[in-house]
Amino acid sequence: CFCAGGSSYYCAVDKARTGTRAMGQFFSQSCTPQRPRLSLFDSIINFVARFMMPLENIGREDVSDAESLTRVREYRRKWLANNSRTYQQLVKGKWTVGEEALPRPHGAVQAEGTVRVLVHAPISKGSRLPLVVYAHGGGMSLGDCEDGPGAQLFKDIAAKMPNDKFCWASVDYRLAPEAKFPKAVDDMVHAYMALQDPVMAEKYGYDPKKISIAGMSGGGLVAGHAALRLALAATGGHGLMPAFVAFVCPMADPMMNGDT
Repeated sequence: CFCAGGSSYYCAVDKARTGTRAMGQFFSQSCTPQRPRLSLFDSIINFVARFMMPLENIGREDVSDAESLTRVREYRRKWLANNSRTYQQLVKGKWTVGEEALPRPHGAVQAEGTVRVLVHAPISKGSRLPLVVYAHGGGMSLGDCEDGPGAQLFKDIAAKMPNDKFCWASVDYRLAPEAKFPKAVDDMVHAYMALQDPVMAEKYGYDPKKISIAGMSGGGLVAGHAALRLALAATGGHGLMPAFVAFVCPMADPMMNGDT
């Protein structure tokens, strides 16, 4: 899976703490077939992605951090242009979408503002439905909450479970390298906690006691850390434990020491 590698982890942590350049150390590995054995379809996807976004050019020793950041932002623009169109096509006629700006509470710096979240409810609205809080992929450096792969995933699940309606909320967590780790995780936790609000649950038709957390690729790392933090908070009496966790091709090993 494209971007299932580990560069984003180095993009996200503080250079002074790791002794590593702040960007791009392993992106080229995650976008080449050096280690993983990919299907033909995934190989084609990786080849096209490498042509459009040569991520191996980020974080090289002969490229300044400023130039690397410029390249990251250009790759983001290309990513979003394609991803947003796919997302819009997939949600049309299937989900009603509401945009929420959820505050970053509980000690967050006020200047950090809000977390953008898109809440998807079935067209034929139900009541007290399960809600999945979802973290998009993109190596923690690319993408946003208008996520085509996520929309495809939930469309496929809904098609296989026509009698079991659910809602899902896509979180626009902050991206590296501008936002250092664990700010992306902070955003997932804040969004999850805010979505437990009974008023918001009533608005979209989900049950605030039936909220789970999921993530894809780099979002799997974000969701995994968030789930651990939420579980610890729940054991201390703060909030509810996620109903379940689900990670799709997650970046579970940011060091890329194991098999894909």
